[in-house]
Amino acid sequence: MQRLIKTLSTLSLLASLLLAGCGSATPQQPSSSEYQRIVERISGIVGKQLDLNVREVVVDMPLSKQKKSADELDVVEIIMNVEEAFNIEINDEEIGVRDLSVKKLADIVLLKKSLK
Repeated sequence: MQRLIKTLSTLSLLASLLLAGCGSATPQQPSSSEYQRIVERISGIVGKQLDLNVREVVVDMPLSKQKKSADELDVVEIIMNVEEAFNIEINDEEIGVRDLSVKKLADIVLLKKSLK
């Protein structure tokens, strides 16, 4: 319930800024090096959880289809570790457990960081 209230509050704030004509409501585009650092950090988290070398993690492949596939518990652990590493909260609605990948997690992290 708290997540829903927080999400609605954020959406309300963004809508207010857009209606007021404030251009700062549009998140800034991250630099490619910032995005790459996020991807590498998440790849490390995934590699550690799945007992893979970070180079074995395929960033655009679903976690469930990696060399050592992630089960539901692994996915929950990965998400919790990403939340902790980036000091964010990821709502269940923002992820698709079946097709969740490092790249999708990196996109979520960037979005969350831009809304802070």
